[in-house]
Amino acid sequence: MDSILQQPDFKVIANQKEIPVLRVTATFVDERIQEDGSCYGIAVIDSDEPVSVEIRCERDLSSAKILPEKNDAVTEIGSDKVLLQLTKHGSYVIEPQSYKDTPLILFYNPVEKNAPSPDTPGVHYYGPGLHSPGKIELNEGETLYLASGAVVEAYLWAQGDNITICGHGVLTQRSIPRCTVRHCLDFYKCNHLTLRDFITMDPCAWNLVLRDCCDVSIDNVKICGGRMLNDDGIDVCNSSNVTIRNCFVRAQDDIIAVKGLMDKTDLTKQNKETNKNHFEHDNRGIRNVLVEKCLFWCDYANVFRIGYECIGETMADITVRDCDIVHLCDNFRPKEAYWANAVWHIQASHKMPICNLLFEDLRIYVDIPNTLIMKIVPMECPPWIGLGNIHNCTFRNISFTGASDTFHGDILIAGKDSEHTVENIHIENVTINGKRLERDSENIYIGDYTKDITFS
Repeated sequence: MDSILQQPDFKVIANQKEIPVLRVTATFVDERIQEDGSCYGIAVIDSDEPVSVEIRCERDLSSAKILPEKNDAVTEIGSDKVLLQLTKHGSYVIEPQSYKDTPLILFYNPVEKNAPSPDTPGVHYYGPGLHSPGKIELNEGETLYLASGAVVEAYLWAQGDNITICGHGVLTQRSIPRCTVRHCLDFYKCNHLTLRDFITMDPCAWNLVLRDCCDVSIDNVKICGGRMLNDDGIDVCNSSNVTIRNCFVRAQDDIIAVKGLMDKTDLTKQNKETNKNHFEHDNRGIRNVLVEKCLFWCDYANVFRIGYECIGETMADITVRDCDIVHLCDNFRPKEAYWANAVWHIQASHKMPICNLLFEDLRIYVDIPNTLIMKIVPMECPPWIGLGNIHNCTFRNISFTGASDTFHGDILIAGKDSEHTVENIHIENVTINGKRLERDSENIYIGDYTKDITFS
């Protein structure tokens, strides 16, 4: 317990009461094979009333940044303290020097209501303190409750309808070696799934994964990654009617990944011809995904990766709106690279169409010189069974602002051939430091086999 709570660099006082600061592991690109590196702190404040917060740090705070930009919480920034007046629930990032210099993240929550009692039938109840069950398994109708102050070292498997995870406690995989379990929170064939209010941190694999799920609500969940590569934030795989709202996600890898994981034993990554000859879609499409009012932080990969590993009849009707992105990958790769990192990496594969995507009202903070903004290209990827198509995508009212006044980013939109095209892509009021992107703007590349690519 001490190692997870020990974060002596910050002291947080909310309404004159000191609150604990938890330590989250974070490694950087040049140290990514290590599982122990730097760290950042997180602190949780629960209140239905405005809260006065004093943050003290051993480092100089006079040039501290508080993100997202243009929040109205800051009342004073001095050399030894930052004062905030919190009135709007959400996530706040405090960076004394830079994002690699041990930041602090405040989670300001409404007071919890209607918590279950420990003896409620079907409830796995964890009260305040450290618990190490190793694996937690949830079945139909069950609830996992994490009380405020609970730190539970475990990974999770869930299958069945009407499953709930709630509470203001913490799930951590800090004691689990990298990639020794398939996923940290693995939900398989779960209908009417509710996830709310808890924190998950120090992942050992993909963080939160939906596989073949339907009617899912993810609300006010805080995903604190950065410990390792392959720590995807939220993977929506072959699932439909998914709402992700009021969440915080930091990861080295992709933040929101929409995929269609294969579920056929005769498909292998090694034999391309066998896969192509035996492949049949199994109608496990991905439809109706809504992401809104979230805060995202990507250390190393893509913010939105849509279409990689996509076995499914279709991927359609995905909306992302009213979100803040406070950091982008600073490992720039050229737009032609297979493993290019972007804000939007849309790559239709496996003969699957991707259509009806809407991204609007996004605020993106940049303090790096360059990144790939957008790559929309049909691509072939494991298990190597062909290309798809990308149609009807809109990017509207999106601003890139921040500390870097020299930021620029490439946009690549291209089809592959007459059967695998990119069509009806609309970019409306997308600005970089106040300058609107136009069709002839620098670093915009429109390739062959495209149609109706508009800027307005």
